[in-house]
Amino acid sequence: YSPKDSSVSYVTNICDYKDDMKVMKITESTFTSVYYVDIYKGGLKSVVYRIDINNDKSTVSLQASVLGNMQVIPHVDRLVY
Repeated sequence: YSPKDSSVSYVTNICDYKDDMKVMKITESTFTSVYYVDIYKGGLKSVVYRIDINNDKSTVSLQASVLGNMQVIPHVDRLVY
């Protein structure tokens, strides 16, 4: 949602689905308009995607294979896991 012009846009495709994939957690920063989506791919492997206000998607480089928990620092674009 963009309060500037009251427009609504949806992210429809984050990644290609494969068997046993699950969305485990979504966290967001309302100050920076960034979302992080943790997707479990099976086999003890997770991928985190970052989606910004322009719907630009990127993969987050992690130092772990599977996340137990994740949060975003609200006033800066930092993911804590």
